[in-house]
Amino acid sequence: IELLSAANVDGEAVAALLRSRGLDDVTVTRVEENGLYTDFLACTVPGQNPDAPALGVVGRLGGVGARPAVTGLVSDADGAIVAVASALKLADMAATGDVLAGPVRIHTHICPHAATRPHHPVPMMKSPFAMRTMMSHEVHPR
Repeated sequence: IELLSAANVDGEAVAALLRSRGLDDVTVTRVEENGLYTDFLACTVPGQNPDAPALGVVGRLGGVGARPAVTGLVSDADGAIVAVASALKLADMAATGDVLAGPVRIHTHICPHAATRPHHPVPMMKSPFAMRTMMSHEVHPR
């Protein structure tokens, strides 16, 4: 949560944390459009059997921040928080001998400057891109 609440957080910073905990299969894809960007983060926690059915975790959100309209971590960050926390917990479990039967694929995106739309009493988060674009990065083809 502390990392995600930083104004300068990006996908590479989160990927570095995941790699430091032993996850090797971590990718970051930056998508930019009309001056907006987000970093799609994907990682796979290996299981005992790579051919076993995989579990997928998608951390759906509008963004972790809405700067400059809102200062700090926003409630929409819950998707990224759960996705990153799940990856960290599974990495720690694997490091101490508790490896799940199959792989776990975790996808989310890191966007500290998400767009907002006017709403009282606080601005509402907007998705950074069209739903089809978001899903093409969040859902693993398998």
